[in-house]
Amino acid sequence: MTSRLFVIVWFLSLAVLASPARAQNSPHGTLKIECGDCHTAASWKEMAYPSRFEHGKTGFALTGQHALVKCITCHTSLVFAREGGGCVDCHTDVHRAELGTLCERCHSPQSWIIPDMIQKHAQTRFSLVGAHAAVNCDRCHSNVQKYEYVGLRSDCYACHASTYEMTTSPNHQSVGFSTDCVQCHSVTALRWVGTFDHGRTGFPLTGAHRAIPCGECHPGGTFTGAPAQCVGCHMTDYTGTTNPPHAPGFSTECQACHSTTAWQPATFNHDAAFPLTGAHRTVACANCHPGNNYANTPRQCSGCHLDDYNNATNPVHAPGFATTCETCHSTSAWRPSTFNHESAFPIAAGTRHSPGRWNSCSDCHIVPGNYSAFSCTDCHAHNDKAQVDSDHRGQSRYTYTPTSCFDCHPRGN
Repeated sequence: MTSRLFVIVWFLSLAVLASPARAQNSPHGTLKIECGDCHTAASWKEMAYPSRFEHGKTGFALTGQHALVKCITCHTSLVFAREGGGCVDCHTDVHRAELGTLCERCHSPQSWIIPDMIQKHAQTRFSLVGAHAAVNCDRCHSNVQKYEYVGLRSDCYACHASTYEMTTSPNHQSVGFSTDCVQCHSVTALRWVGTFDHGRTGFPLTGAHRAIPCGECHPGGTFTGAPAQCVGCHMTDYTGTTNPPHAPGFSTECQACHSTTAWQPATFNHDAAFPLTGAHRTVACANCHPGNNYANTPRQCSGCHLDDYNNATNPVHAPGFATTCETCHSTSAWRPSTFNHESAFPIAAGTRHSPGRWNSCSDCHIVPGNYSAFSCTDCHAHNDKAQVDSDHRGQSRYTYTPTSCFDCHPRGN
């Protein structure tokens, strides 16, 4: 009996000694923390709160959604050291590793939703600007596996082929427009409206040309071979103009008189051919260009004013006066004339030549219309030839003729 009792006591002693040894074998593997940092003395299942364990010391801080999930969600095995620190260790990569394993480039512990997709997308070959920033991802990333983004074409036509093919104003296919949409459209715009630079064709759209529909200059949607000269579109304006009539005398270089801002009023620079001054600025074009003849218009005054020259009576112009009308007349008014008699003979020289001593040109110019013929003796008291001969005795150049006085007295003294 005594030996039997001894055996029982010996086994109980071994059990007591063995229990603490089994309790120290942690299911978590080797840890450098105390059990009490996470557990309570009441039960292994009861967790200490607040926990004294600092997860950040493991190299993986619990932030965002990570701080809210249960430990077992990430640590499916009680051996914590077996868990990796990468996102893909816990999360299924829906992108099939096409975008790499650095999920944090787009996602954050706060949410899988990407709040700054526009900024993130700028790191790719195609920045999201204009209307592209407002469309859903699957509008562009279609016809591929879900969440597949690699390999998508970045050219406009890849997504907008149907728009190109269905456009009729103008018809892009029949005209042969390039499928490089950015030549006419802008990726930064909020609408598809084209911004084609017409100036690259050699014909910049300025003034009223900017407001008219393309079809007015490109009928039938034909954009190649369109005329670049004004008359190519404005021939009816040219032939139908009556004030003044353009055909056939005017040049068809419309830009010489008109601008793209407005067809009227014209801005013809007449000064380049014949400066219009004075009264010339107010007369109708037909007065100088009868029969719509603008090519052979005379530049000399007598070309238009010959009737005025022939009909002048005070004094009579024809045939003695020169036909260079501008010598006496100006464009401001035909009358009064501005002939400077002093340049030929100073009629104001001396008391006898002063105004009031003669009444008309014919007092001196005795041959009507011939102003090269004049008489000094008809006005002066030289009718006594003997007295005049005596006064000029010794003058070798002296002769008693109506004009001989002028030979020695050209200034009337």
